[in-house]
Amino acid sequence: MRRTLALAIAALLPATSAVAEPLDLDLGQLGAPDAAVWTYVGAGASAGTLADDANARFRILASELTLAMTASLLTPGSTTGHSGFDIALEGTRAETSGATVGTAVYGGGSFSTPTDAWPTRADAPGTVLVSAVRIRKALPFSFELGARFKYMGRTSLFAGQLETKWAFFEGDRVLPDFALRVAFTRFGGVRALNLSASEFDFIASKRFGVMGVVSLTPYAALRFAYMRASSDPVVFFPELGSVDPDPAVVQADQTARTAAFDTVSAFFFRPTVGVRMTTYALSLALEATRYGGKEFDGYKLESTWATALRLGFEF
Repeated sequence: MRRTLALAIAALLPATSAVAEPLDLDLGQLGAPDAAVWTYVGAGASAGTLADDANARFRILASELTLAMTASLLTPGSTTGHSGFDIALEGTRAETSGATVGTAVYGGGSFSTPTDAWPTRADAPGTVLVSAVRIRKALPFSFELGARFKYMGRTSLFAGQLETKWAFFEGDRVLPDFALRVAFTRFGGVRALNLSASEFDFIASKRFGVMGVVSLTPYAALRFAYMRASSDPVVFFPELGSVDPDPAVVQADQTARTAAFDTVSAFFFRPTVGVRMTTYALSLALEATRYGGKEFDGYKLESTWATALRLGFEF
């Protein structure tokens, strides 16, 4: 049901395809996170290392999905006004690291193992495109509520986001506007993956009028994101499944090849700079976001860039 809804809405979004097969994600292709599974399929003394590599790939994948799907801010420090609505189409281009962990074979090439942190049917992407529909509503006392539906192109991945912003200093003729934004994003569309992200942003912006009918609003933000990821049990190595006709043997074999990735969490920091142009009810925005990379316990994320744009209507 969720996949059907995601693909139906994605068909209305720009720069994406409703057929998402090339970059569909399969957690089973990351490798088993439990050494017991590797031992069962014959990995021997390398089982512990192979399990650690699989866990590192899962953490890289979850982190880069979070960074890509939450890359865009596309809002200044000011609100849309006391009774204002804002409806927008948004697009984001986010880099991925193309990271690999481990080696393709071990023991003289007797056993193949996964290496890609992006387990797709095609080659791991160097960039991903994310489309979104966004609605924001201004409230009294400089508060604002919003919601987004996001879809990653050429995948089945989608996300729903709820956000709120408080412009605690707004409307001064000289000083910039300042705001705090909090958002929560829940991901869906990837079997067995449980992924969510919470964002905390500090935004500053200043609006300038141009010839009386156009306004430009440069803005900058310091952004913090908290990721939490886990998985449901996954059956690994389906090609090695038992062909014994006894159902009890088949069930025991499948159980021995089943494992789940542990719950992991991480904090990310990113700065964003952008500019919004508004004329009458139409608004355009363009921004860039930089993630500087970080080494975590057991894995490393490379630095990446993301750019985003929006076309919106404010009334």
